[in-house]
Amino acid sequence: MGISDKISERIADALLEVEKHTAEVAVGLAKWRNGQMLTGARALNAADHARRWGGSGRLLGWSVKATGGAVQTLIRDGRASGDGDIIAIIDLVDGESETIPLGPDGISFGEGLYLDKTGAGSLIGAVWIE
Repeated sequence: MGISDKISERIADALLEVEKHTAEVAVGLAKWRNGQMLTGARALNAADHARRWGGSGRLLGWSVKATGGAVQTLIRDGRASGDGDIIAIIDLVDGESETIPLGPDGISFGEGLYLDKTGAGSLIGAVWIE
């Protein structure tokens, strides 16, 4: 391994550390809104096919409805489509809704919360995290 490879590797490690610390600070700041400390779960939009949270946290549940067709959403502990372990699955037909509270301990995730959607439909609603 040449010197430029070693430098590139060190830079990549440093960037990963910065991203981790940024996510931790964001988690701390996210517990406040309009000058008030949040005491309940944080609701994140469940629509689309996207990363919903970067960094660690706990999935506490969801309340969603399928519109425009059937939809399956794989909730992953990851940062990108197909990345990370599947920690939950939402599988609904058009018009079906589902509210699933996972209790105060929920399911921990370490890398991020990514919603991997397949099917013709879309989800409306929220996933709850802490």
